[in-house]
Amino acid sequence: MKRIVWIAPLLIAAMVASVGCGSSAEHEQHGTSTTKPVKLTIDFTTAPSPAKAGAEAELLATIARAGEPVPDAKVEFEIWQGEGAHETLDAKALGDGRYTLNKTFMEPGTYQVTIHTTTKELHQMPTVTFEVAE
Repeated sequence: MKRIVWIAPLLIAAMVASVGCGSSAEHEQHGTSTTKPVKLTIDFTTAPSPAKAGAEAELLATIARAGEPVPDAKVEFEIWQGEGAHETLDAKALGDGRYTLNKTFMEPGTYQVTIHTTTKELHQMPTVTFEVAE
């Protein structure tokens, strides 16, 4: 009888331990994968380059992951000049990882844009400086 009392807790502990352990595929299926997302490559240009004050310019971000276009990101351009107010505008997806926004800059000078890029796996927000000519 003493043996049963001694073995029973060991069997229960073994059962509990085996239930708690699962395969890594099972963890990935439930969204608890520990693999890191692949960093995005985000390129920015204006057309024309440089943009011209008082004329509409196209702001274009091209986004890729491991050399492949990212067609399903949410992209916002946060734009400001110097210590001025920041303006955040949604970019439109063109396909093939390209996201665009048309904007008219009234003042020439140096501007900054933070390209807020959100995918299912991560959020990246590089800041780029660009010029607006007279």
